[in-house]
Amino acid sequence: MSNRKGLKIFPKVLLSFLIVPLIPIGGLYYSTYNASQDNERAINQGFVSTAALVASKVDDWTDKNVRLSKYIANLSDIQSMDPLRQKDILETAKESTEWMTVIFTIDTDGNAVTRSDDKSLKNYSDRSYFKQVMGGAPIGQQVLIGKSFPVPLHCFAIPIRSANRIVGVLTQCSNLEDISSNVTSIKVGDTGFAFLVDNTNKLIAHGSELEDLKIELQDFSNNPALAANKENALFDFSENQIDRIGFRRNAGLDWTLVIQQDKDEAHARLIASKKTAIILLVITLVFTAIMAVFLSRGLTRPIKELTDAATEFSKGKLRTLIPGTDRSDELGDLASALTRMSESIKIAIRRLSQKKT
Repeated sequence: MSNRKGLKIFPKVLLSFLIVPLIPIGGLYYSTYNASQDNERAINQGFVSTAALVASKVDDWTDKNVRLSKYIANLSDIQSMDPLRQKDILETAKESTEWMTVIFTIDTDGNAVTRSDDKSLKNYSDRSYFKQVMGGAPIGQQVLIGKSFPVPLHCFAIPIRSANRIVGVLTQCSNLEDISSNVTSIKVGDTGFAFLVDNTNKLIAHGSELEDLKIELQDFSNNPALAANKENALFDFSENQIDRIGFRRNAGLDWTLVIQQDKDEAHARLIASKKTAIILLVITLVFTAIMAVFLSRGLTRPIKELTDAATEFSKGKLRTLIPGTDRSDELGDLASALTRMSESIKIAIRRLSQKKT
């Protein structure tokens, strides 16, 4: 038996066949990695552009309303805090927009001075927007559920100044239907939607039918997308045991717009392509292994048979048949050569025997 060290032909051939698929595997990994990066960029770009479009509409809406209120607050009739002089201006301002539900003035004690409608005057000193302005904020704001109009109303207030001192507060309340329609119209696939909260994380608009804003003013402070505390970048989070991706940015009066989608759906195409690639890869590896075993055995079996025959012949068993002489390949040529060699040895031995006798 040979004591030579090293791999035999069978493992060498088998190993060679198994190494070959490493090239497409490497190419597949590289292409999959690039596809993953491209998919991430595409998702990010889609979320960024959608958020920018909606945020710009929200910004425009809030900007024109704030400008209007500031203009009104600077009118001398408003600064006079005389209800008779203020009434016509407030009514005209109310009629100038479709979304404004009421605009009214409040004195420094929180008592309403006059309103654009004919509802009774009351004290508003407990309202957040009034407290914010009287506390020195340039703009006070608060989202409320309207009693006569059961949807979120955004009320913001600005100071009325005269002789460099605050003499009152001008408050404008508007329904958010225009903003809500922009937010609720966002659909990202089957599971993606957007929602908007104010500066205190009170829900203003929500794109999911599961949220009913007419029931109550909801506090979204514990919403996982807001708890992630990331802005202007994609982030992962989990909600109701579902992995999601989200994107958030500021809009309006320090409001927050969030767009989110189920992670599986967002990466559905990439996941499907990866699964297909893995299946094809497994099939290729299995097929290559089967072919490697089949071809390796087909090559090593006849070599071993020739080796065994040559071994028997070397032991003096001259009648040993050499297998494979009927093959048409190189192994057949080798078998034929061994057969001729064995015949030559037989003839040489017979001649030697004849000379001795």
